Amino acid sequence: MKKGLISKVKETVANEDTIYDVIVVKNGKKIIVAYKVKHLQRFHMKKIEKTVTEHLEERFPDNDFIVSSDYKIFLESVRLNELLKEKDVPEKKARKKFKEIEELQKELI
Repeated sequence: MKKGLISKVKETVANEDTIYDVIVVKNGKKIIVAYKVKHLQRFHMKKIEKTVTEHLEERFPDNDFIVSSDYKIFLESVRLNELLKEKDVPEKKARKKFKEIEELQKELI
């Protein structure tokens, strides 16, 4: 069975030995990748983010990635994923939540 894009993206990020938890949310060509960094790696977060982004853009050039180690973005992505697992979620509501996470990331930059 062929793995989906989200699984491949998650696997790519999870292979980084500095990362211990990953959440991936997709909306069209945009993909939010939020992850948690191992405790001792906190000082290297910018470098890790850069490396992860490069790996993803290399492997999946057709997508736009929003990569973040920010805990709030991680939590919001988890909530969005839970929302998407529910039945009958209005697409508009899901897109709005995705947009909110995107805006959060822009504020952090």
